[in-house]
Amino acid sequence: MSEYGFAGFPLRDSLPRGFSFVHMLRGAKAPPPASPGTAPATRNVAGGFDSGATERTLSSKRTNGENGIVRHDLVKQFSDGSRRTEVQHEHPDGTFDIATERRSLPDADGFQEVRVWARTTAPDGTRSEDFRVFRVPAGMEMDWDGPDARNFLLTSSADAPPADAKPMPDLSARPSETAAERPQRSRPVVPILP
Repeated sequence: MSEYGFAGFPLRDSLPRGFSFVHMLRGAKAPPPASPGTAPATRNVAGGFDSGATERTLSSKRTNGENGIVRHDLVKQFSDGSRRTEVQHEHPDGTFDIATERRSLPDADGFQEVRVWARTTAPDGTRSEDFRVFRVPAGMEMDWDGPDARNFLLTSSADAPPADAKPMPDLSARPSETAAERPQRSRPVVPILP
């Protein structure tokens, strides 16, 4: 027999016929498809959010305050690089309110999107919600209800669903508008104080 097998595979170095070819095919196999229950991996999104981002809680603190009000502070990190702070209050009369602020990573211009969401649930189940999106210089803190915040406002919505409505999803995780959908606005002017 020659040093090559019938299919032309070498028999040198004590490799059986076809060994190299079979192992080359095994290495070229596509990875198995993801199971239906797994979410697609997300990546950091500069200046925006990924609607499929997963979250993990970085810190959680529960405190009993005055007049029987229980306060719950949370900080959550998302797989798109954004971070959300939450403050929840449970009142003895059954009222529950939550206020969140979710900040994206800064974009190439040094701005980040901030999603501010607040919801109050009355003891009878009536809810009132407020959702606003701002574009601010990275790291800028402000009173989102103050008059200066209007200069940075991109969008706003408020509604009050009936008491028997389904629970509202976390609106701070809504996908952001693409650049083509976003109306063109002039850049906000940030005064530099001495």
